[in-house]
Amino acid sequence: MLFDRGTFNIVAKPQAAIIDSKLVFKRKRDADGAITMYKARMVARGCRQRAGVDFEDSYASTAKSASWRMILAIATAYKWPQA
Repeated sequence: MLFDRGTFNIVAKPQAAIIDSKLVFKRKRDADGAITMYKARMVARGCRQRAGVDFEDSYASTAKSASWRMILAIATAYKWPQA
């Protein structure tokens, strides 16, 4: 359905190295030390960047968590290979 609407395009893997990313999880606590919320963010591993190739570019994820869950559900349903 999303492919029919032109939401996503499958593209070939670029020749330049793809910068890895990882999820960083954090627990927010109140003054008493009780956990009040859990937060997560996706960050790029900058140590993998190379000057002159991909050093000047930076990208920020702006998708909502519901969008990420939907993409992962579609990937699982269609058995897409892992990158």
